[in-house]
Amino acid sequence: IGFLDYLKSEEDRGVCFGDTYGTYLTNQKLEYALKEVTSRFLNGKKIDFIGFDACLMSMIEIGNILRPYANYMVGSQEIELGTGWPYHTILEPFKTQALSPEEFCKHITKAYHENYKSITYDYTLSAIQLNKLEALEQSLDTVASLLLTALANQQNNSVSRLIRASKSRRL
Repeated sequence: IGFLDYLKSEEDRGVCFGDTYGTYLTNQKLEYALKEVTSRFLNGKKIDFIGFDACLMSMIEIGNILRPYANYMVGSQEIELGTGWPYHTILEPFKTQALSPEEFCKHITKAYHENYKSITYDYTLSAIQLNKLEALEQSLDTVASLLLTALANQQNNSVSRLIRASKSRRL
């Protein structure tokens, strides 16, 4: 059975999977933990950034969970490569200087790129300013609505064919 087939509902989605005990941190538990940390220990202040050195974490769903509790998110939309983040490079600037949260998030993505560019260009890592996520979500809703209208009014599967062609890497 495939991993995604194993997950049966949104409550099953998560990160930090532990093979030994079959445990993981669900999205709901992640949100609960962030709420507790920010309210109990940070007096309601947001965390500067949350970084995921894990696969498939840079999604709108995760961003929406983080948005009330953090200013930035760093993560990959796809599978992370090799050994993940090159922490030795990522932490290097702190030996000589301080970085703002935004500068640090940009530095993480650049260090990841520098680490893997000689191996492949098939990787993703992005830094997202979470207060901008709502505007992106509204734009995606508009595009989705337009696509649904186009699909409902298509002739001879024309829109379906175009969508399939746009997904092809052989264009």
